[in-house]
Amino acid sequence: MKERYWFKHDYNARLDPKLQRVLMKHGQAGKGVFWDLLEMLYEAEGYLSLSDCDSYAFNLRTDADTLLSIITDFDLFKQDDTRFWNERILSAIETRQAKSDKARIGAKVKWDNYANASKNDANVLQSQCNRNATAMLDNRSKNIENNNPPLSPLQGEGSDSSSKLPTSGKQAEAGAGKPLNKPLEFPSPEFEAIWKEWIEFKRTEKRKRYRTQLAEQKGITHLVNLSGGDYSVAKLIVEQSMAQNWEGLFALKNAPGLPVVDQQQGITETSEQIRARLKMVY
Repeated sequence: MKERYWFKHDYNARLDPKLQRVLMKHGQAGKGVFWDLLEMLYEAEGYLSLSDCDSYAFNLRTDADTLLSIITDFDLFKQDDTRFWNERILSAIETRQAKSDKARIGAKVKWDNYANASKNDANVLQSQCNRNATAMLDNRSKNIENNNPPLSPLQGEGSDSSSKLPTSGKQAEAGAGKPLNKPLEFPSPEFEAIWKEWIEFKRTEKRKRYRTQLAEQKGITHLVNLSGGDYSVAKLIVEQSMAQNWEGLFALKNAPGLPVVDQQQGITETSEQIRARLKMVY
């Protein structure tokens, strides 16, 4: 919004002897021209040109002789060869400019202090963040070194599956998210090959992966348990999940009227029989 200015108007200005003489010679119209000239001087920063008096008279709806008389005959204005002005108006403009300059300087000082304080606070905060990050990394390194649980080796076919990996609550919690620092273990190279097929399927089709090596090792153990340690059954389990677009591995489904695979007592069908039965189901 454009700034608006104002100037003091004494409430008894009408009694000033100079204005009384204007009123006597030019009437109320002459006094109105005087106040209009004051406003125009304020707008022009204190000075108006004498050569433009015809234009001023037209804008104020008066004649040039009346306007020149008010400027020169009553000691209300000062003039030289080219322009005229009012001393009180010049003093008021100077005072206004001084206040404006003082306010601008004060605002700049205040802003500079605020900017410097903000910069110092930012530096302090950055230093604190760096210290916190360093402390967190040190603590994490100590936890990995001191709390990394040992992993029981995966036993071969026919062994007790309950002893292959630590599954207690405290062991699982202690080992979650920590590297095993040793290769994944498989009952046989064939198991490793079918497991890699499953991992590739999850990565490309489901955009999923095991977040830690410990989780992946437990997934291998889960497949071994589901298949009873039989590679052929494990391959069918993986193919079943891939064919059904599942995210996990599950026991083989049995078609109606066909023999059931008892995973607790052992596999009652050969891998060829199971494969043929799956083709009938899917």
